[in-house]
Formats: sequence, structure tokens, C-alpha cells
Amino acid sequence: IGKEKTDITLTVSMYYGDTMGQAKEYYKSQIPYLSIERLVDNGWNYNPNFHISHIQKHLIWYSTKQINEQKYYDYWCSNLNKIKQYNKKDLVNVLNKLKEDGMIVVGQKEKEEFDKKIMQTNRNNINVCPAFCLSYTYDFKKVTKLDSENKFGDELKLRILEGLGILNKDLSFI
Repeated sequence: IGKEKTDITLTVSMYYGDTMGQAKEYYKSQIPYLSIERLVDNGWNYNPNFHISHIQKHLIWYSTKQINEQKYYDYWCSNLNKIKQYNKKDLVNVLNKLKEDGMIVVGQKEKEEFDKKIMQTNRNNINVCPAFCLSYTYDFKKVTKLDSENKFGDELKLRILEGLGILNKDLSFI
């Protein structure tokens, strides 16, 4: 829930490909970007969320703010072989190539974090995680109105099903 009293919101967020294994499976399924565009047209937000991780710990997030969202998505659908674990030396080259290809922005902060969290540690194998986030934000007034009418639960379920719908899986358990 947003913090400003005058602009309180409730956001439903779904992170796809947040681990290396999830990313491999997701992009391997070749779900067309059109599925995401339909969600965006229906009020959802799509944001690339590229990061590197080690075992179960996310280590460094790289900015993707200046990246064309569809280009990012299509890049990973077409480069499944790059979604894997790398040793430190190879990872430097991979990140430089991703920067060169316009997939990530590497600033001084990321360079310092990389040195501290990767190079100065015993971590040898690092995962590339080309995640993205789908989010839907509700205005608090709408939430309050729907809740007072006992309709917010159904509305929230609808949005969750809508966001998960891109997976083309049976969601009847929800």
C-alpha cells in the first residue's frame, strides 16, 4: 500500500523469471509479447527487472529504465542460452555484452556492488535472471468502494487471474 495519505494505492505485483530457473522456463515457453501488451492496455504496468543472484540471494539489480520493454522481452525469448550460471570472469563479459546490446545500464553504483558482492567474495557461480514485473495499481477510493460493496475479493481474484493468464495454464484452483 502506498504511503501518502492523499494518494493511497494498493498494488498487485507479479514477478516473472525472478530466478534463473523460472526465467528459463518462462522464456522457453515463447509467450508472445502481445499477451503483455493486452494487459498493459487493460491498466497493468510492465517493467523489466534484470538482476543477478547466487543460490537463493538476489545480489544486484541493473537499471533497465531506458530499455524498450518489448526489445528486452524479445531479446530474452531469442537468447535462452544466455539465461544460465556464469563464473565471475565470464559474467564480467556477459554483463558488458548486455550493456553493449542495450539490455542493462551499468553505472558506478552497480560497478561498486559487483566488486563488493561478487569479486571480493567466494561466490564463484552467479545466475543471470532476466525477470520482469507485471503490476496493477488500485486507487484507494476504488478499493474502499468495492470493499464496502463486498466486491473487492472478486475484483482482486479477477486481477490475479488476469495477470497469471499469460501463462496459458489451468488456474481453476484459484
